[in-house]
Amino acid sequence: SHLTDCTHEAEQALKELQQSKITEIELNNVREHIKSSFKVFEQYRRINNEILGRSFSVNKVLVERQSLQDIYNSIHNAKDLSELERVESQILFLFETKMEQVVADEINLLDSISHSLGKPTPKVHFENDRFIIPESARSLLRKVVVHLLRNSCDHGIEKAEHRIAKGKTKEGNIYFRMIEKEGGICIHYSDDGRGLNINQIRKVGEQNGLLTKTAQATLLEIANLIFEPGFSTHQQTSEISGRGVGMDAVKAFLKEVGGTINFVLGEENKEGFASFILVIDIDFQAFSANHAA
Repeated sequence: SHLTDCTHEAEQALKELQQSKITEIELNNVREHIKSSFKVFEQYRRINNEILGRSFSVNKVLVERQSLQDIYNSIHNAKDLSELERVESQILFLFETKMEQVVADEINLLDSISHSLGKPTPKVHFENDRFIIPESARSLLRKVVVHLLRNSCDHGIEKAEHRIAKGKTKEGNIYFRMIEKEGGICIHYSDDGRGLNINQIRKVGEQNGLLTKTAQATLLEIANLIFEPGFSTHQQTSEISGRGVGMDAVKAFLKEVGGTINFVLGEENKEGFASFILVIDIDFQAFSANHAA
């Protein structure tokens, strides 16, 4: 709770900075909040690693007992070089990571996020998850995914009683679909919630001066407002979201390394919601070059 409070205070300070004229005093205020968050985080990290002994080195590989047994049996029963080469491939694969493995810790957070919102934990589905994610890109993907999951749970996926009334399963579903592209990967992210609240986004956009009531904005222009700094449709902040620091950060993370995030939208329904898919493009070669720089 202490760490959460410090982080949310820093988020709130950043949101206020985004919405006002920047002065040196306000910048220093945000810096102090961020420093405070890092200080508390370091205290928890030290407790975790040094006192509780739960540290895990990135230089270690966790392997299931059965996987090791299978490798041993393959070596023991190998009759020629080609069979040993297959064993070599099995061993090398232990050092490689797919999308589901990369974001496993973020997926595990869904239990606590959903519980705090009074919703069942959604099921997460990975389709075509057969591409290896380079180590240099994994931290970026974790940062992106944690915001996407939080938004799905808070904004998109309805409470159990509302879902059941609409003929849906009581728990929501979140989908990651991986598509190969030359030199990188394209990730399609979606959930089976109510969709984007186009009416509310339009209303907040008009209130913030991002849209004018007289101009006819397209559905995509309205949806893209969620990437604006400090933009939020929540009237009250919570432990999960509402500070307007989220999707703008996702876009900034990706832009920094030459990646993109875009909407594919369905039609707006009579309730003012539109289904969507978020399309995330990452060029691993460009990312590696930017990351090194």
